Amino acid sequence: MDLLYVTGQQLCDCDKLPEWKDYMNRYNQYMFSDEDEEVRRRAVTCIGWLGQEALAVELLVPLSDSSVSVRRSAVEAIGNLRSRQVVPSLIERLNDPEKSIGNAALGVLETITGKKMSRGPFPRNEKLLQRLIARWREWWKEEQLEAVST
Repeated sequence: MDLLYVTGQQLCDCDKLPEWKDYMNRYNQYMFSDEDEEVRRRAVTCIGWLGQEALAVELLVPLSDSSVSVRRSAVEAIGNLRSRQVVPSLIERLNDPEKSIGNAALGVLETITGKKMSRGPFPRNEKLLQRLIARWREWWKEEQLEAVST
């Protein structure tokens, strides 16, 4: 499945085969809604393997999946893609009920942006976590204003 998926996604990105784009979009929707969390996790992982930054938006749905392993894989895949397009969603993932996912999201945010908003490890209490999230949100807001003004 993994090799077939990656090959299909590469065909999707080939300008000479535009009909594959619609097919792969439907396929992603199908895979991300599968009942089996392992199927969803593997589909997410495959997108990360492709290394194409533009595909990061495909991972927004699995980033909020009910499965911890799917959400963790989505964060890792976004880290592989290094796309700034999904920074706001990563900021929100800092607040994930599973602290290991929040910690992974923090690492990916730092990698993608080159910014470090905390002095130490992932915050252990809610008050410090909310401060960290507020700093990231404020920074992103400023980044967007700068991008508009240039």
